[in-house]
Amino acid sequence: MNPRDPNPGSDSARQSPRSPRPRFLRRSSGPVPAGNARPTGRRPASNRPTKGQWIFASIAILVVLSLIGSTLGTILLDYTSQQSGQQEADPLDFENQQASLIEDQRAMVEANPNDAASMALLAQYLQLGGNSTEAVQWYERALQINPNDVSIRLNFADMLTQAGRQADSELQYRRVLAIDPANIPAVFYLGDLYQFWNPEPRTPEAIAQFQQVLTLGPESALATTARDRLTLLGGATPATTPVPATPSTPVAAR
Repeated sequence: MNPRDPNPGSDSARQSPRSPRPRFLRRSSGPVPAGNARPTGRRPASNRPTKGQWIFASIAILVVLSLIGSTLGTILLDYTSQQSGQQEADPLDFENQQASLIEDQRAMVEANPNDAASMALLAQYLQLGGNSTEAVQWYERALQINPNDVSIRLNFADMLTQAGRQADSELQYRRVLAIDPANIPAVFYLGDLYQFWNPEPRTPEAIAQFQQVLTLGPESALATTARDRLTLLGGATPATTPVPATPSTPVAAR
């Protein structure tokens, strides 16, 4: 009997259910149903790229890189072509520079009228510019000032050879050897002149000159070439005992 029931004898009082007590659920150790799953911070497996997608992405990246490389190569090729075109257009500029060098050297000669080296350098510039006639005049003037300068005579002889003036070239080599009998370049290039003498090579004289090179300087820079020339011409290689140089003899100007 409930003392608080106003009608203790009623049926409703006897049949009234008791208030249910709260029940506390324990956490299950099993898997959580999909509907009640809590976020874990990981991407679901269904959203991750497949192996095929990775392969496709890699191919796409390679294609893009290839296109970029091709574009850069085209740009570089165009730039190189432009530079090459500019370089091909440079002969006129080179001629202008060469003319400027000649004029500057003329001014140098005018300022130093007794400087044989300046005259010889002007002659070389003129020779390179194709003006051999005036170059000869400046070489001769330089040798009038300094007739014993073998370097000027050697350059002069070389220029005369290129101009086809063989006899004049031979004369200059002979004058160098009159000043310095052991001058190996003069001996060798005189032999070279004889070997290619036109119209008929002077082979015996060329062989004698190349043999003299080996006698004077068997270890010199021109010795190997002299041996090759002797082999080509059928000349014997002399004994390699250097001949002492004789005192130089001054010569008159040309």
